[in-house]
Amino acid sequence: MSLRIRLKKLGSKKRPYYRIVVQDAREPRDGRAIEELGIYQPIAPKGTEVSFRLDRARFWLERGAQPSDTVRRLLQSRRGSVLNAVASDERRVASSQQAADLAHVESVSCAAPIPSSPGGQGV
Repeated sequence: MSLRIRLKKLGSKKRPYYRIVVQDAREPRDGRAIEELGIYQPIAPKGTEVSFRLDRARFWLERGAQPSDTVRRLLQSRRGSVLNAVASDERRVASSQQAADLAHVESVSCAAPIPSSPGGQGV
């Protein structure tokens, strides 16, 4: 199941109001949401237009949910960007995985050579 963090439109004509939600990518824009993370009011005064739960956003991003372009911009605009924290965690995990792979390769290359078949001929 491919998850997206995107905006679910509410409000009326010329008075938009959005909920930031986690949805299956196949769901329609205003369809069933798995979880609501916050709200976005583009008409509200500066500083009050966005509010969401950073801990839950990070939870879903760590599990592979892809934010829409607008949600990505909103997440990056927040102090202590969630996207940067998740990206640094992913880089740290990837580097530790690479180090483990390298250690495994080195241990295999230091192992005793495989003896050749009797008679000195190959297979």
